[in-house]
Amino acid sequence: MFLVVVLLLLGLILIALEAALPYGVSAIIGLLMLALSIYYSFLIWGPAHGMLVLILVIPAVTGVLWLAIRHGKSAMALKPAEDEPPPEVDPERPPLGQVLEVVQPLRPTGSVRWQGRLLAARSLRQELRLDAGREVVVRGHDSIYVLVEPADPPSRTAAGRLSR
Repeated sequence: MFLVVVLLLLGLILIALEAALPYGVSAIIGLLMLALSIYYSFLIWGPAHGMLVLILVIPAVTGVLWLAIRHGKSAMALKPAEDEPPPEVDPERPPLGQVLEVVQPLRPTGSVRWQGRLLAARSLRQELRLDAGREVVVRGHDSIYVLVEPADPPSRTAAGRLSR
């Protein structure tokens, strides 16, 4: 009897934990524990009491699942940021939107000049060859490169000339 009760309680608790620990793992383990408790109730107490446990478990699981889903959705909902400080500006990298000059042609990687220093850069428009002297705009950073795009889009006639 003790085993059946423990399995029932642990199963219901694990299903309820699904609201805080999503991805279904705790709910699956909880449902398995409930199935084991029903099996053991049939095995230990016989068919009459086993059916009674089964009939009582179904509404209990339904109620716990409903609460887990209801509160899980509200707990997982994205909330607006409250007074977050602006992201810190890295003094070693050019800010987004900064216009830079290409020093070594970008095919798609090369270098650009920023504050007198040469920085490794990668063009986001890989189909274009950006020659030295061309102006580019900083669109992002990764661990190695400054990610740039042409400051002015090429014309149709220039696009054929600016191939890889």
